[in-house]
Amino acid sequence: MSRLRTSPACRGRWITTTRAPNWLARCFTIEYASWFRILLPGVARLGLIVPLGGTTLFFRRHLMEQVGAWDAWNVTEDADLGVRLARRGYRTEIIETTTDEEANCRALPWVKQRSRWLKGYAMTWAVHMRDPAALYRDLGAWRFWGFQVQFLGALSQYLLAPILWSFWLLTFGLPHPLRAPLETGVGSWAIVGLFGLFVASEALSIFVGMRAVSGAKHRHLMPWVPTLHFYFPLGCLAGWKAIYEVVAKPFYWDKTAHGLFVEAADAPVIPLAPGMVSIPVLGQIGGRSLAEVAADLQSSAGQATAGQPNLVQIDAPAVEPDAMRYPQDRAASG
Repeated sequence: MSRLRTSPACRGRWITTTRAPNWLARCFTIEYASWFRILLPGVARLGLIVPLGGTTLFFRRHLMEQVGAWDAWNVTEDADLGVRLARRGYRTEIIETTTDEEANCRALPWVKQRSRWLKGYAMTWAVHMRDPAALYRDLGAWRFWGFQVQFLGALSQYLLAPILWSFWLLTFGLPHPLRAPLETGVGSWAIVGLFGLFVASEALSIFVGMRAVSGAKHRHLMPWVPTLHFYFPLGCLAGWKAIYEVVAKPFYWDKTAHGLFVEAADAPVIPLAPGMVSIPVLGQIGGRSLAEVAADLQSSAGQATAGQPNLVQIDAPAVEPDAMRYPQDRAASG
């Protein structure tokens, strides 16, 4: 944590848990590993904006308050905060720690979650681009253009994906409305060049995925990396849902349903490293509320400490559900 002396924020790596009972959850885990182990550290080293995530964040509080803290009306308020820190000349460090999260294993919850992220990126881009000249002055050329790629590009790649997929028709000699303009305006090598570009991009994606899951914890996911080609089209649905919600209900928080997975019968048991402990995840788990889970943990702790006078049991006050809502939810409920 000594990095906080020179940086206003540090964030850890955030990887989905190894409990991946189906293909979608495996691909989700590979994608997360690629982002947090390969791409995000690279973004930080290049001096670009580090879009913060909601887990494993450490701040110098007075600096966070100085930049306005959280935007309660942005559904990716953490990423927006990363931009505001960068605009004031601060940088975010990546620290060597990992947080596991349950992998989303159903298509509809996956689309809802991804659409919220993309909607938040669209809102963040629009808010900061209200005055492009001021943004350029604050960020400088390198970070300004990086911001366009990171936020506008993250959304547009899904929105324009069907157009890019259609270019595969060219490589197989099938009819395409742009075949004649490309061959006339660019030359006959245009189709060959597009084919080479597509193959190279897929090869790079596979390489990054393989490198991300090469460690002992996720090595069993390597055979699934090439199937990401069929995983990312789900993002197209999420992208267009995000654009619709930006217009129709920009502040709607499409909450992610957790606790929906079923443990795979052959799920590998990963032993804990010496000195590490396993802590159950709190939240909506299998239809059980936070209060129910907390009560069970409290009861278990009480039984474990019974007859052990050297241990002190601390009773934490219950948390009311209303206290956990977002500001707009509390306002809506009166």
